[in-house]
Amino acid sequence: MTDDTTKRIESEISKSGWTKILVWTAGGATRQFLSQISPQLAGKIAGVVDSNPALDGKNIGRYAIHSPEHTDFSTAQAIIITSPVFHEEIKSQIASIKAFRGQIIDIFEERLKLLGIEKWLEETNAHIRRNGLRPILFNGEDALLLTKNDTLFCFDKNMQNNQIIMELLQGGQYEKEDVDFVISRVGNGQVMLDIGANVGWFTIHAAKRYPNLVIHAFEPSARTHATLEKNIRYNHVEKNAHAHRSAVGEQDGVVRFTATLDTGNHIGTESGANMVEVPCTTLDSFAKKEGLARVDFIKCDIEGAELMMLKGASKLLARHHPMLMLEINESWAQRFGYLPKDIQDYLAKLDYDMFVLDKNGQLHAHDFSASKSSDERNFIFVHKSLGK
Repeated sequence: MTDDTTKRIESEISKSGWTKILVWTAGGATRQFLSQISPQLAGKIAGVVDSNPALDGKNIGRYAIHSPEHTDFSTAQAIIITSPVFHEEIKSQIASIKAFRGQIIDIFEERLKLLGIEKWLEETNAHIRRNGLRPILFNGEDALLLTKNDTLFCFDKNMQNNQIIMELLQGGQYEKEDVDFVISRVGNGQVMLDIGANVGWFTIHAAKRYPNLVIHAFEPSARTHATLEKNIRYNHVEKNAHAHRSAVGEQDGVVRFTATLDTGNHIGTESGANMVEVPCTTLDSFAKKEGLARVDFIKCDIEGAELMMLKGASKLLARHHPMLMLEINESWAQRFGYLPKDIQDYLAKLDYDMFVLDKNGQLHAHDFSASKSSDERNFIFVHKSLGK
């Protein structure tokens, strides 16, 4: 974000006459924004909102940070979203807050309005080089980012499904320890299932490393699935990576699915314009249909629906004993009426042990019973027959 974007936002706020404004997210983008605003705008900011419960009650500069549950939205006239990564998910959260009747200002969208996508990409390239990446290419349909290991990833010109790309731009890497672990545990001749593949970050890296590793990648969102298919083609791994536009759950059929939350899209029961119906399969049905003779590794990140996926894979798990990498978060699990411990208990009955992965790629035994809650992270489950 530059001074031009800040000036644009300040001008809009000045004309509006607003006197009580909230800023959502307490990360580096917020610190940057707060360091650039005028004293006049600073005096109108009533506080900072962040969904991370660990930040509730803390401060960022002169402003108190509160969770959405502890924030009074009824008198706020506007909310400024600073995050370039989670802005779509935050807007969806705000839309569900009945007390808020003000206006949303998305800094990332303001930036694109000011520059246009081509100019924004051109301006970003210098930052990309500093992070060891290569310049973004724009072919008229997609923005293409070539990473330092010669992997291409695209995101469309409307900047949807861009969390992975944005984190690459900011830090030069994305979920490196987890990707390295997957690469170390799969190989040629094996079968991997990527549940909640998004744009294919895990799928593409594994498929390129092992050309004879068969990967089935599941992504229900039509827009994200289209990007997943493009990334498979751009990286020439069509022979061993296969994209399926489907959710994975406990029963075959159709489920309701959010459509506007980027990497946060999930199965849900709520209604609204951002909900669509998508096909859903169980892994047991899929394995039978595809005639899978083996399944060696399952990576799953489906925003809380992991237990349902496991229940729909009971036969597969009992027959093939695949290693599992599951992203588990307590608040996401509660969305579906269960706790993280229920996943551990379910898999323990199938002779699986639970581990966490450290930054050095080492596994350490873990037990949800001994922890107060689960942070958002990947947990590894290994069948006793495989050893650690």
